[in-house]
Amino acid sequence: MIHAGRSRAFVLMMIGCLLVGIVSGCAKSDVSKSSYDKITKGMTLEEVEVVLGKGKASETGEGLVDVKANGKSASVWVWEDGDKTITVVFENNKVTRKSSVGLMQ
Repeated sequence: MIHAGRSRAFVLMMIGCLLVGIVSGCAKSDVSKSSYDKITKGMTLEEVEVVLGKGKASETGEGLVDVKANGKSASVWVWEDGDKTITVVFENNKVTRKSSVGLMQ
């Protein structure tokens, strides 16, 4: 019985470690010059998140968050890592503009 208890504890510990690794890996973003260069006009948010990781919708975005004007819907998304920032503007769910701060050339 002692052996079965140790096996169960080991399995539970391994599952816990795996879950922590998955969760922390999903939250990581890649705010870098090489990732920034991969973002192109016309990409969807989902495609950008494959490159940069999970972003945050900007609440300030110069008035562009969920603006509906002239039949267009726009939103601003931001990815940050310390002093590095990538900002992407989406109109009708497609990248139209991007900018960065703190990325090395």
